[in-house]
Amino acid sequence: MVETIYNYHPESGIYLSASLADESPLEPGVSLIPANATTDAPPGPGPGQKAIFQAGAWAVVDIPPPPQPPAPTAAEVAAARKSEITGQLSALDAKSIRPLREGDAVRVAALDAQSAALRAELAKL
Repeated sequence: MVETIYNYHPESGIYLSASLADESPLEPGVSLIPANATTDAPPGPGPGQKAIFQAGAWAVVDIPPPPQPPAPTAAEVAAARKSEITGQLSALDAKSIRPLREGDAVRVAALDAQSAALRAELAKL
């Protein structure tokens, strides 16, 4: 008789898969149960749970939430801000490069002021 076996991880005991046991070549009708397998069916875990084989029996345990990513370092925050400022400066430079037309002097002066403020902040980082 071929039995269904339930395989689990050798260290953690976490349920891996079901498969059919091999029949013993020496004892017809006897199933060979390999290491890290059992003939006991695991319970059906619910959402956020997993089945674990421990101490000879199945148990259902909660899956721990993933760890939170670490907060960015001061150097990473500064690098991100430098990149943002560099992009803004490129955009401002592109706007102020076009030929000066009548009435554009005020606009160009405003763009220059924005650029100067961003360059001052960039120098501090």
